Amino acid sequence: MDMDKPIFPAPQGYVVDLANPQRSGLAANFWFGVVGMAVSAAFMGIRIFTKTALARNFSADDGVLIVSWAFSVAIQTVILYQYGRGFLGIHIWELTGHDVNTALNLISVASILYCPFLACAKFSLLFFYLKLSHLRWFRLCVYANMFLVVGYNIALVFPLIFTCTPFMKTFDVTITEGTCINRTPLYMATAVLNMLTDVALLVLPIPMIVSLQMPKVQKAGLICIFGVGSATCVTSAVRLGLLFPMLKTIDQTWAIVTPGIWILIEANLVIITGCLPTMRLFFRHVAPHLIGESSIRSRSRKAGGTAYGNNSVHNQTELNTINTKRTRTYDRMEEDSISVGSDEQVEAGWQGDANSDRAIVSSPEMGKIRKTETTIIKSEMIARNQKEGESWKPKF
Repeated sequence: MDMDKPIFPAPQGYVVDLANPQRSGLAANFWFGVVGMAVSAAFMGIRIFTKTALARNFSADDGVLIVSWAFSVAIQTVILYQYGRGFLGIHIWELTGHDVNTALNLISVASILYCPFLACAKFSLLFFYLKLSHLRWFRLCVYANMFLVVGYNIALVFPLIFTCTPFMKTFDVTITEGTCINRTPLYMATAVLNMLTDVALLVLPIPMIVSLQMPKVQKAGLICIFGVGSATCVTSAVRLGLLFPMLKTIDQTWAIVTPGIWILIEANLVIITGCLPTMRLFFRHVAPHLIGESSIRSRSRKAGGTAYGNNSVHNQTELNTINTKRTRTYDRMEEDSISVGSDEQVEAGWQGDANSDRAIVSSPEMGKIRKTETTIIKSEMIARNQKEGESWKPKF
């Protein structure tokens, strides 16, 4: 077999031109890939900055999402590299044997990387769900989803790696001896299971959101944030519909163009939707007016800004009780955590109005809560009357 020439026959009447083959999808894939990776990287950077510098609460869900983002970049780099080298978007009968071998191997690598990519993204969301509630049934559902995600991804990755016997037949089209399993059911199972778990992750937090003790506007906003995540269900469904015809044709290097675009879209959209829950916290610090809120400092000024007259001067003093240390104010955002309503016995969580000066916040030690209260003493100096003989009297 001469690997320097096409190894797949062209259709009758097709004129093969190795120097100038037909191309398809080059611009579209690069556009969706490069722009998508730039946007997802920006969202990822905002999330990291928010959780480390503003909230100072970098947790497991953040670390797992960073790993997922790294897999996303690796998958898209593999795909775009093939378009740049002229392996994809070209009919398979206009590729040499070496090019076909490289293209099919890189497609297999991207398929293998796709499983841990989606698994890490789902785990990031599931770790976030564990913060929502301490209800036993809810946490059991979260752990069950974790077990399901790990189980089916392991069950899919190993067959994708060990597809053929002997092993090297998987990566070398020149080896004709041996047998290989049909990869079509594996790819279909990957798309179906990911779509089903996406739906489960979308539905799971809805009962918790409905029972939250917060204004209806904020509750609707949370539902919208989780609802945006349903876009990944749409991309999975579209990819599933396009995947089956691609796997049935021998001309896979050409047929992968449209499914590849949706793979790029989904790879970036998963990261973007995973970063959305932290965006509100970010904008509360840098641009609170964009989300209809005032900054922490402006709320503090409003709390003590009621004037009694033109000659009055307001002072805010800090109340220090006996045996307490003087506290200092730091320009730091609190974590935008969520807790359930009164129907749940929580060990630690946030309760009360988010804009109030009194709250019960979670303690780093399990099973404990820390109550913080800010007390402001307002005093005013009333100017003496200029008329002689009239003494100063406090005004209440």
